[in-house]
Amino acid sequence: MKQILEKIFEQANAAKSLEPTEQAPSSTWLGFSPATEAAIVEKENELGVRFPDDYRAFLKLCNGYARVSEYESRMLKVNEVKRLEDVSVIGIEIWKYNNPEVEEPKIERGIVIGGEIEDGYIVNKNGYVLLIPPLNEGEDWEYWGLTYRMAYEDVYENLTGYFEDVLEFITKHPT
Repeated sequence: MKQILEKIFEQANAAKSLEPTEQAPSSTWLGFSPATEAAIVEKENELGVRFPDDYRAFLKLCNGYARVSEYESRMLKVNEVKRLEDVSVIGIEIWKYNNPEVEEPKIERGIVIGGEIEDGYIVNKNGYVLLIPPLNEGEDWEYWGLTYRMAYEDVYENLTGYFEDVLEFITKHPT
């Protein structure tokens, strides 16, 4: 995972699209200081879940990162992660309106791990990234990249798949 993040940060540096952050350990690494196991467990307990292994590894590597382009969401620090229903009930309703054929909307279980949250509410600047917990034991977590108007989602089997998509996008669309 570190290699794909290094490529994303390298591309962001090359495009001069960085958001300066005092938490980033260097001028080329956009990740925040790693999360502790205690901080991760505290958030898991608050949400009543155990995060998937790849997301836990990401948090221990860099605990989120600054925006890497004008069009991509930043990844939240573990202490900023919230249930979607706590920061955007209207967002859930918009998604359900745009997807009326879905009987049991997974989005209702969504956990916001990327985007902007201000004053306790999600701000739809560049869309956001959700973790979707499995409904039943033995099912896999999903990662969703949502457009800022919640019109549709891109579904990823794992966090690396999401990061590969981010890298491809910022490589094709440098800002």
